[in-house]
Amino acid sequence: DDDDDDEYGVEDVELLLAFEHRDQEYNLVRLMDPVLLVGKTDPERPDLRVLLTEEESEKVMPLLESAFLKYHEDGNTMLP
Repeated sequence: DDDDDDEYGVEDVELLLAFEHRDQEYNLVRLMDPVLLVGKTDPERPDLRVLLTEEESEKVMPLLESAFLKYHEDGNTMLP
């Protein structure tokens, strides 16, 4: 049932490649729905980026969404 899949976090994916390495099976998949990943500079390694924590994401994502919507409402002018 598709409703059960959504409830357990299963998403529609396209299998691109399946392989085995050291007796472990791996799959390379493409998500059918776009995913937005937001990161920040790693304070210990400025040349790397890390994903936001759940708490950081809860604060930042509404701001990004608002800026994105304003960008489109204003006729694609530059973001501040």
